[in-house]
Amino acid sequence: MNKLFLFTLLVTLWSVKGFTYEEKKQAFCSLPKVYQIRLLDCLIDRGSENDKEVVNAVYKCMNEHSDVDGKADAMMKAVCNEEIFATNRNLILCMLVNPPKLEHSERTNDDDLEAVKYCLVNG
Repeated sequence: MNKLFLFTLLVTLWSVKGFTYEEKKQAFCSLPKVYQIRLLDCLIDRGSENDKEVVNAVYKCMNEHSDVDGKADAMMKAVCNEEIFATNRNLILCMLVNPPKLEHSERTNDDDLEAVKYCLVNG
């Protein structure tokens, strides 16, 4: 029952635009790691090409300069452990040298919100 309540709360957090990025991040980072990874795997699969470029760039650098278990784990650590960038100069340099190649996208915030809702419910 607690898991159902938690997922319902997260769907509400992402659906209501009144919550700040920090509040959403705090809710996400308080999830057990297994649910964070599951949610991120789904979001990566359903993300835009630009989203995938960012994920690939973060994963490449995190994999070279930190201990990660895949793309979702790299993103989870980048979002929930921001101090990793403050304490690892090689990671920062890698991100500066290998920025993601972003292109114009017709994808809207509503498309992203639908992906988040889908992954929170079906993830």
